[in-house]
Amino acid sequence: MPNETNVNTGNSGEYFVAGELERRGFTVAVPMSNVKDFDILAINRETHEQFAIQVKTTGYKQKKWTLAKKNEELIGDNIFYVFVSLNELDTPEYHIVPSKVVADTIKESHRKWLETPGKRGQLHNDTNIRVFLDEEDVYYDKWSLLDFTLLDDRMLPKGIYFPIISFIPRLTGTEYGEVQPKRQTGDGSIENPYQMPYYTYSDVVCKFEEAVYKFEEKNLKEIREELFYCWVNCIVILNGIDRYGTGFKVGLKLSHVGIKKRF
Repeated sequence: MPNETNVNTGNSGEYFVAGELERRGFTVAVPMSNVKDFDILAINRETHEQFAIQVKTTGYKQKKWTLAKKNEELIGDNIFYVFVSLNELDTPEYHIVPSKVVADTIKESHRKWLETPGKRGQLHNDTNIRVFLDEEDVYYDKWSLLDFTLLDDRMLPKGIYFPIISFIPRLTGTEYGEVQPKRQTGDGSIENPYQMPYYTYSDVVCKFEEAVYKFEEKNLKEIREELFYCWVNCIVILNGIDRYGTGFKVGLKLSHVGIKKRF
């Protein structure tokens, strides 16, 4: 029989998610009885597109959620997980993740866990439990992913990611840049004002930024539909100057899944 606290936590998460979806332009239906593969049905009020939402909730201040082996097979373009952290009694946090990403991630992490010896060198016994983590906040508050669909990169030209993948070893352990000026020489007067701080990037970072934009422009033409991001198992986040505004932020996660805009 389910623990009462766990049931209350799960119900709270579902209602929080339902409220967020409603205020973000979705009409929401929460089934009165237990449904096998989803907790919430969400319909975009503008496009009428339907989404099956699986909600997983933790009551603690953590970014770790427990799933089961069956979640490795729960995959669909319009199936999404919303992982909720209730943060005890603080403001809840939401992590929105496509079902294929969840399935691939928990399958791979479980395989690695089985291959890794225990504290005493013993092999782990197989279990039905799976765990999903988002400690780097890759999917934190990414409600916008509901406007995108998964693209299997096997449909793309061979080697399409190489121009960007090649930067991973060059960026690993690299000093991205430094803040300037190193020493403030202004005194705040009209004649000698304070110098505003700025960031100078290393050569490899500048070349990486250029490669990302070239990749975007080239592939807009090659696959006709706009690639929003190419995602990978490791994330490179650079903060600086953005060609579209303030704060250059490139998230790069190269995997077997790309994401393209819905049209």
